[in-house]
Amino acid sequence: MRMMVLQSAICKMLARKALKGRWQTAMLVLFTATLPSMAAQVYQAIKGPDIYAAAIVMAQQGRLPQEIFTPSYWLIILLPLIASLLAVGLNLGALRYFIDILKGREASYKTVFSRLGAFLKGIWLDILISVIFMLCVAAIVGPFLLLAFNVPSFATSSFARFLATVVPIVSLGFALIVYLNFALASHAIAEDNSLSAFSALKKSRAWMKGHKGHLFFVYLSFFGWLFLQSALSYLLQNLFGAVIGMALGLFAGLAVSVYMTAAIAAFYVICSGGTITQIPSE
Repeated sequence: MRMMVLQSAICKMLARKALKGRWQTAMLVLFTATLPSMAAQVYQAIKGPDIYAAAIVMAQQGRLPQEIFTPSYWLIILLPLIASLLAVGLNLGALRYFIDILKGREASYKTVFSRLGAFLKGIWLDILISVIFMLCVAAIVGPFLLLAFNVPSFATSSFARFLATVVPIVSLGFALIVYLNFALASHAIAEDNSLSAFSALKKSRAWMKGHKGHLFFVYLSFFGWLFLQSALSYLLQNLFGAVIGMALGLFAGLAVSVYMTAAIAAFYVICSGGTITQIPSE
């Protein structure tokens, strides 16, 4: 436990050291990576009621309203897809930026655009992780559901009620292990986009062997910062109104995200160097 806490402190120390004098650029990089998704959400929020109205008409009348064939409806459908494609490439570029500053390499705001060409590989990587995740969860939940639906006597037993409580907890824990196993795959592709998605998964699994607890504690160490950011956002909205308070809260949240992303990138730099205790030089 003490070693895990120590490694979390080392990652955060390295993150602060790398971000010194670079906070503004790092925040702009991370904001740019999230901008496509944010823009799509804002557009959907503005145009969303039209979609709901169309769904109501279709449910009541059994036909699609004529307005659904207009370009604005297609834009609402396609915009999130386009935003997701851009976001994958931009997120890889953002990870590359944080890795570069931690390794003392030259990096600038333009680095966020350096991995746009790898978006298909990033999407394939996300699909593979999702499939592995679902298969692992299904392996735990599946047998229980089969028994519950096909054996009436089992479904009403006290043992089934016990399993109904235990199985979700076990599934959640197993899902966390799967996530931690492949948590560094995106970082691997961000640094070396010649890697295949399968190679990135294998590298991440090898790096995380024996170190999943360390990474978990890195995430856990930011709980206080995230709670403080949420409380600050609530306070700012009460003091300055919803719009200004929300904007200031988002700014604070972005700063915490930059700190966390840099700390995870530091963990990647340490693990990919071959040992969890190695501190990379400038």
